Amino acid sequence: MFDSFRHRIALKRGSDLLRKERWQQAAPLLGRATHLAPGHWESHNNLAIALLKLGRWEEAAGVAQRAISLDPTASDSHAFFGIALLKMERWEEAVAAYQRAINVDPDRYDSHERLGMAQSRLEHWIEAIDAWQSALKLNPNSHVAYNMLGSALLEVGRDDEAAEAFQRASELVWAAALHPTTAARVSLAVELLKLEQWERAISELEEGSILAPELGGFHFLRVDPLVRLGRLQEAAAAHHQAMAVGGPMPPLPGQPGSTRFEQRHASFWAPGSLGADVFEVERWLQELSAAPAAPQLSLVSNTGGGTPSGRSARLLFVLDNDYGELTTLKYLVLGQPLAHRVTLLLPDRLYAHNADAIPGRTHRYGSMEDVLQTADQEKPDVVFLCSGYLFCAHNIFTPDVLERLIQLLRERGCRVVTSDPFLGMLSKQDPRTLINVDIPAVHPDLTVAQLTKAKRASQDRMWADFAHAEQALRNTFHLYPAYCDVQERDAVKTDTRNLAFFNEKTVRPESRAPLTAALRSGEAGKPHWLFILASADLDTQWLFEEAEARFVDIVAQKLLETLAAGRHPILIAPSKFAETVMARMPTAEGIDILSHCAFTPFMSLLLSAEYAFYWNVVSHSLLIRLFNRLPIVLFDRGHLVRVARGIYDRVVGWYYQGWEPPFRDHREVLTLETVAAWTEEYSGQADRLLERYRRAPSPDQMIADLMGRAPTPGL
Repeated sequence: MFDSFRHRIALKRGSDLLRKERWQQAAPLLGRATHLAPGHWESHNNLAIALLKLGRWEEAAGVAQRAISLDPTASDSHAFFGIALLKMERWEEAVAAYQRAINVDPDRYDSHERLGMAQSRLEHWIEAIDAWQSALKLNPNSHVAYNMLGSALLEVGRDDEAAEAFQRASELVWAAALHPTTAARVSLAVELLKLEQWERAISELEEGSILAPELGGFHFLRVDPLVRLGRLQEAAAAHHQAMAVGGPMPPLPGQPGSTRFEQRHASFWAPGSLGADVFEVERWLQELSAAPAAPQLSLVSNTGGGTPSGRSARLLFVLDNDYGELTTLKYLVLGQPLAHRVTLLLPDRLYAHNADAIPGRTHRYGSMEDVLQTADQEKPDVVFLCSGYLFCAHNIFTPDVLERLIQLLRERGCRVVTSDPFLGMLSKQDPRTLINVDIPAVHPDLTVAQLTKAKRASQDRMWADFAHAEQALRNTFHLYPAYCDVQERDAVKTDTRNLAFFNEKTVRPESRAPLTAALRSGEAGKPHWLFILASADLDTQWLFEEAEARFVDIVAQKLLETLAAGRHPILIAPSKFAETVMARMPTAEGIDILSHCAFTPFMSLLLSAEYAFYWNVVSHSLLIRLFNRLPIVLFDRGHLVRVARGIYDRVVGWYYQGWEPPFRDHREVLTLETVAAWTEEYSGQADRLLERYRRAPSPDQMIADLMGRAPTPGL
């Protein structure tokens, strides 16, 4: 009798504290209640709630399981068990738990929603789609479910349905924020926008912003009509106001942003869309790619050596997924007769958009056997594994396969060359002292514990991958697209493995000054500004600098500011980020966003851009702009400098030939005057840098030197 009385008191006090959200005090009382009445379902169910609120996932799961055993029909207990499993990332168990929960109560929206979460984590996209669709039948006003459904639909290639889901999610977020008084004004403004009555729509939206100053969406909707009316500076200012005020942003009325950008892309590569110089550069690059073959002369250096039979050296390039290594290859072969002695092997991802990188001599590979078969057919004298250090990290070859490949290539008489993404530092330091994955002290979405856990796993994997790669590659030559070891008074001797080259053909012969004047006068079409964002640099921004949504808005703002400066903004970014920016952009007029770009069109855009903007100081593509004395703007050091201790000095020495480039704040407004001031320092350095790049040997000289050396460095 006393136990029953004590149980009732503990349960009542614990449950009262639970309602008051005093989880810490509720848990021990409810725990006592379960001990006093082990067969009482409500005590266990309430304790599970308290433990979940305290983040004690393992205990919560055990208590919820006990509650389920006491009452298998209790849908709450099934839900709590599933939540604990999700928090512990036990995805398969969570799927099973929520399937049981749905059998108990098929009308619970949250069970379908969380089943979708678990299936998504397992990348079971079809099952996740079914779960999200079931959730939306029960709660058609959930913007979260529409967003998650859109993401799953993208994964299975159902892009149109995904766009509709994202559009609906945006509409629900925006509608939820509106007061009935302002909803009617928004509806009228949207209808006016659909009718292309831009002035009236702007007026209604301005009135709406007065009625609801806490909603930035009114300013957001003003951007597109202002752009269409040519009031570009007002449009950029309206977007600034929208971001400053904040709140939910509405979708663009009519067609989704992704559809608008897709329609632009269909006619992107045309004289009506791009300035004349883009196509001049394209023709120049195509001419360089079609350079005639040279007579088959022996490449012999002053140190002796050469090729069998006195023929010219044959070259085989095997590339990792890294786009930067493709630029290294192209810098080597453009305009050079040796291009006709080059065979190129690309993995699937690079091959998909660069199948004609070396016309007629570019092939796909997927295994060591593919590489060896090509080597047996082509009989190369030199095989470039670029970058061999990344083959293990990117799961192209295991360490054992990489070692075996190098051994078998050498047995065939090939010299093996690689490239080190850490600019020769991997062989000088243990990866554990060189590589340190930094994490921010504060992050908007992740806890320090989550960041530390992710860091540990990432760092351990990199240490192991690079240590294995270094063992396999330490006795290979190393190739770089910029002159190495430029400091004449550097006490450290040049690493004898290092090879560098400078291809004079990558410098356009005509003067750029008259063309720039023509662009600014409007005689050759509107100049474009090119923004280049790689996947790793995007991850860096999200981790260290900006929350994901905030960075999307910053990039959108840069594009609008470019438009306001009278320039054509073009963004090249990873596909998922590009899609996110498109969905968040308040207009598609005059702006282009690309997710994939093959080498020739990319370089055509890069070399004809008035300015190019990077979030990475070590991008290989920016070198060709420096070769051509064209200015760049750097917003960030990038991922490599943040990961590798001490590499920045080497970047300055090799890539920038001793000049330390300044970094600019991507939050600062872009104007013609601002960017011109930013690049003034480089203008004074451009000629000196080019002369220093020219100290490297030509491609033919570099190959001749290599063929004159021993098959492995140091022998």
